[in-house]
Amino acid sequence: VADAVMNGNTTVLRGLLQQRVDVNAPQADGATALHWAAYRNDLETADLLIRAGANPKATNREGASVLSLACINGSAPMIEKLLNAGADANEGLPNGETPLMMAARTGSVDALNPLLRHGADVNAREKLRGTTALMWAATESHPPAVKVLIDHGADFNARSNPAPKGRSAY
Repeated sequence: VADAVMNGNTTVLRGLLQQRVDVNAPQADGATALHWAAYRNDLETADLLIRAGANPKATNREGASVLSLACINGSAPMIEKLLNAGADANEGLPNGETPLMMAARTGSVDALNPLLRHGADVNAREKLRGTTALMWAATESHPPAVKVLIDHGADFNARSNPAPKGRSAY
């Protein structure tokens, strides 16, 4: 199933779904068909997969979730779809980076809003530097995203931790 979605082959996908194959069967790296639908921002395929029982909380071997891919894309419709299907707005990558942080990097206010409506922690910090979504939005020069985050309670006085010796800040 994941290979069919990865290759954009909806005919094969529909045939596999009719055979009731495991929609959550991962590829070697742990990516599922729903990961690929989110990566490709394919809302129609995501609908098919979710209706067939795809897990919106699935993660690959690196800990990347389906929702994280939608957030990296800044895809508000996909983010909303996954959250409504049960994805967690506060799930974190192994380094503590949250979907809100990933969406903040894109600057898409539309991508931030569903996460905030679904309870994303606006002041969550990643583990390495203690960076927040607001810091990412500001660093990437996205004033509208900065405003939305502050309007939702982001701590604009928060500071990140110094970079470890010998490493750049970002």
